[in-house]
Amino acid sequence: MLLVSAGGQSLQLSSDRASVRCYYPLVPPAIFPRAFGIDHVGVENLIAAAKEAGIARFVLVTSFGCGGSRVAVPPPLLEKIGAALSEKDKAEDSLRASGLSFTILRPGGLSEGPGTGRGVLTDSNDVLGGITRADVAIGVVNCLNSEKSVGQTLGLIDRDQVRAGTLHEVTIG
Repeated sequence: MLLVSAGGQSLQLSSDRASVRCYYPLVPPAIFPRAFGIDHVGVENLIAAAKEAGIARFVLVTSFGCGGSRVAVPPPLLEKIGAALSEKDKAEDSLRASGLSFTILRPGGLSEGPGTGRGVLTDSNDVLGGITRADVAIGVVNCLNSEKSVGQTLGLIDRDQVRAGTLHEVTIG
């Protein structure tokens, strides 16, 4: 196992698990506008570290509103988070071009609380809704354990929290 820490970020690489875990510090609101680079440059650093360590599988969690799913973001929200979404788009593109075996997950609005077991993967770009962080973690593990998720970019949402759009579930098991 290799643990790398720099600039307040730590990266844990484990070749026996063939996975990467990244922990970012909380960003104080006063510097939040300057922190967007972490979504792009930070991921590029993780990709480089994963390659150097021989990690073959990478699951990246970005956000609903990236790429084609931007069409479903309400304009007032897009005004506030559009710059961050653009950085996440760049991170997704970097991972796609990296040569690593990857899955990109775009969860809906995040909430606290226990896992519900209602998290579903979707290829719908127009779905708006929420999901608990615990259910996102379950989705990440499911993707790590599924060859069917390799090379895919998928939304992740609680089937009971869909507020708009058409939910088309994708099965990877």
